[in-house]
Amino acid sequence: IAYKQVNATLETELTEQSMLARIGQIIGSELELDSVFAEVSTELSTLIDFDVVFVTTLNKEKTRLRNIFCAGKSAEHFTNRQWSGVTDKNVAQILNSTHPHRVDLVVIDSKKAPSQFKLARELGLKSALMIPLISEGIPFAILNLRSSKRHAYDNVSDDFLQRIGEQIA
Repeated sequence: IAYKQVNATLETELTEQSMLARIGQIIGSELELDSVFAEVSTELSTLIDFDVVFVTTLNKEKTRLRNIFCAGKSAEHFTNRQWSGVTDKNVAQILNSTHPHRVDLVVIDSKKAPSQFKLARELGLKSALMIPLISEGIPFAILNLRSSKRHAYDNVSDDFLQRIGEQIA
């Protein structure tokens, strides 16, 4: 049993390293940003379950958030959405952190939920994952994943998610 567990762990680590290397190749390519994001999202889907993936950026004044580079089944609902950044405490918390954040969309209070979570719930999505994208030690955007499966991101290690955020940034 111990041999199987060690072997499974090593296999998972090899698969994760391979995916990170592939993302690095995609980002280093000469493709336009939209094409790069489409390829990165395809690569991510091989190891992480999601229905939609998108990047959220904050303007220089830190007053408005905007979704960019959306891919997946519900992408059209998230593309170019904008909202006030100062009122969304979850986003502010993530942009002040280097750690990924998971949210069970089923149990959040819909009256207090940020608009992006309300939209996800309306679309039948049950899990949210936010990974800060960090450049020179400073989070500047968020890689967001949403899934129709509850607890979809519980078994993905924080270390691996942080490495994805660093590689994409």
